Amino acid sequence: MYLVRTVSKYHSSRLVHLLETWISLVHEHVYYISDTYPTNITRTHVIATGTTCGPRSHKIIFMNIYLNLILIIHIILDEILGIQNLDEKKKEAYPGDFWFATLGAGVCLSKRTLHLLEPYTRTVSQFVDGCSRQWYPDDIYLAFILNNHLNISLTKNLRFHSHLESSLFKNRQEFIDTFHQQITFGFGLPRTTSQYLPNLFSRNIDPLRMRTVHCLLYTHFKDCQSRIKKTIRSI
Repeated sequence: MYLVRTVSKYHSSRLVHLLETWISLVHEHVYYISDTYPTNITRTHVIATGTTCGPRSHKIIFMNIYLNLILIIHIILDEILGIQNLDEKKKEAYPGDFWFATLGAGVCLSKRTLHLLEPYTRTVSQFVDGCSRQWYPDDIYLAFILNNHLNISLTKNLRFHSHLESSLFKNRQEFIDTFHQQITFGFGLPRTTSQYLPNLFSRNIDPLRMRTVHCLLYTHFKDCQSRIKKTIRSI
């Protein structure tokens, strides 16, 4: 099961690109958390919260993650998995230290971990109340529960990439050599995206270059083959 978190202001500018790339391959297994119901998505696959956790939650929600399904289906862990966020300031009142996985890069939870989390997440309001009580945004509060109540620590995996990162796209050769090994790609705003990726789509169709990366991963798809061949011929 894949859980996508988004907000209504990004449904048309970001979620649409996921729906037409990796989600299209596994749509029956994808569920969504949003403040409103996205259009063209089965309502039984949507948890409409009307709100999110913490006073800063809307600032940290970015629905611009590309998931490499070729790799993710091979990952089965008994812990929370993701990339640590070193810059976020956690609630000072808590005396212990813990890492949390920024949801802007992606988090992977095993079925066993989800079962252990159930007493703390039975309802949306219960989880939201917990966020408010601890004064944590949802991704930090999730790690707080895992660490403080369940004694489960974050397992780092540097193949998860947040929208806050840009280093993955700075070095052309390194990206070419390693992009197929990455689990998620965090895409920034159009002005920050790489200029050396091939123009398989027009910028108005693929402003975040997510469709381009999708085609580079799935070169056997007919449409992708056609676009890649056309680009090669134009060089």
